[in-house]
Amino acid sequence: MPKKLTISLVTFNGAKLLPFCLQSIREQTFQDFELVVFDNYSTDTTREIISRIYPEAKVIFSKKNVGFAVGHNTVICQTQSQYICALNQDVILHSDYFFHCIQWLESMLLCGAVQGKLLRVKELTRHPQSDRIDSCGIMLHPFFQHFSSLGENRLKTVFVKEQKVFGVTGTAPIYRMRALNECAIELDGKKE
Repeated sequence: MPKKLTISLVTFNGAKLLPFCLQSIREQTFQDFELVVFDNYSTDTTREIISRIYPEAKVIFSKKNVGFAVGHNTVICQTQSQYICALNQDVILHSDYFFHCIQWLESMLLCGAVQGKLLRVKELTRHPQSDRIDSCGIMLHPFFQHFSSLGENRLKTVFVKEQKVFGVTGTAPIYRMRALNECAIELDGKKE
């Protein structure tokens, strides 16, 4: 039986960042997930770090750097999970991140994606401290002029309630697979 959540982690030369990211995945209170790493042809010790810290991860090794979107789309096309998290290698998750996001998606059946508040840090450590927001989602400005990151560089205490946004950022969103499948298009005979 498939896991409820697939974490799609795209890596490229992430040796300095991955230990923190992988440890935060390991410490999640929600455990009904699988980790699939798409490595974009790293030339540092990324592969060794993954096998040492998270040996049970499924790893897809690309023969060239195909980029962030292709990496995640490759994993998305292979998953049987209800939900997928498209995770960046420079993220440290709060231990309840998946628990709260999945709980929210299961209570909001018409919602296609959710993202928590992302905080900006100067450097990654095991428990980074920050009082500034990196993003709370993407907003579309009046007259469809441009997008911006909601809350960027504001104090983290400003946005404390959930709210609707135009979209999620690509850093740590969790998508409902049904929603992705409904809006997928075919390119070269494959759904993307």
